[in-house]
Amino acid sequence: MAFPLQMETFITQLSLSGETYREIVMPTSGGTVTVYRIDTPQVGYISTDGTNMAIVDGNGLVHDVPMPGYEGAVHRWEVTSGSTPVPSNF
Repeated sequence: MAFPLQMETFITQLSLSGETYREIVMPTSGGTVTVYRIDTPQVGYISTDGTNMAIVDGNGLVHDVPMPGYEGAVHRWEVTSGSTPVPSNF
């Protein structure tokens, strides 16, 4: 699969294939939140500056999302049966 982003800007690769979904919760103006859901994530690439993560889903679609703590983002996910949670070293 061809990766459409400049790979030199991403240094850490994580397998996310043990996840059913990943959601990114972000605050918006007025105190509300937006929940962005990615079904069947496969792999994540963390940017060299640690602020963004490019997540490739099961359809090959790339989602560029802020890392936890940036722009108020919180990540939450569910693991598939028999999988262990992805270690969170954020």
